Amino acid sequence: MPRAARKKSASGIYHVLARGINQQRIFEDDADFALYLKILARVKRESPFVLYAYCLMSNHVHLLLGEQDVSLSRVIQRIGVSYAYRFNQRHDRSGHLFQDRFKSEPVEDDGYFITVLRYIHDNPVKAGLCSSAEQYKWSSCGRLGCADSLVDESNLFDIVPREEIAEAEHAGKERLEPFPATRKGRKPRLSDEEAMEVLKEASGVSSSGAFQRLPKEEQRRAVCGLLEQGSSIRQVARITGLGKGVVEAWRKQLLRL
Repeated sequence: MPRAARKKSASGIYHVLARGINQQRIFEDDADFALYLKILARVKRESPFVLYAYCLMSNHVHLLLGEQDVSLSRVIQRIGVSYAYRFNQRHDRSGHLFQDRFKSEPVEDDGYFITVLRYIHDNPVKAGLCSSAEQYKWSSCGRLGCADSLVDESNLFDIVPREEIAEAEHAGKERLEPFPATRKGRKPRLSDEEAMEVLKEASGVSSSGAFQRLPKEEQRRAVCGLLEQGSSIRQVARITGLGKGVVEAWRKQLLRL
């Protein structure tokens, strides 16, 4: 069945979501985050587009951008291919890094624009990585006004005045729950960063590429340790790069012990 055509935005503005394949991590360390931003800046110079916001999370990327002469698909392809090549080099890895098709959503009015902007900036807060959007290092929120900001601020502030952005961020924080509810009797879930620390302690490696080169028995022991501490099958597969089927099989073995 042919793929459905992407919805075109009358304004030329899109919210883009690019995920790691099988929801695996696409950033292993700070150097990876910095590399992605460097490539984003280079592609922006070579294939101009308007950048309104970005947020880099461990296994996905949010971009709010305006299409110009080069198509949206071509821009995202150039960023993704360049980053995947360098990432695979850094981590002695091969194969696809991103899901085949990124998601894009038209943003066609100012009200929805600020909703998307707030959603993108709130991602690390909702994930428990920081208490306010401005604190997160790999988002455009805290870089507004800085000399090295990648955002086209004049374009952004033409749509949403700077003071309104600040008001929106603070309004968003009031809706967050400081103590998310967990089901009775279930262990609290580890964040990806906490799970990576457990994995590093158990296996001695700190990246999914290095983990995949370990002997199977060492992988199994580390995975079982993560599962015993409350990690889900999906999370373990995401941070190790293993297939969900492998993780699920080891979980069944663990339950039979």
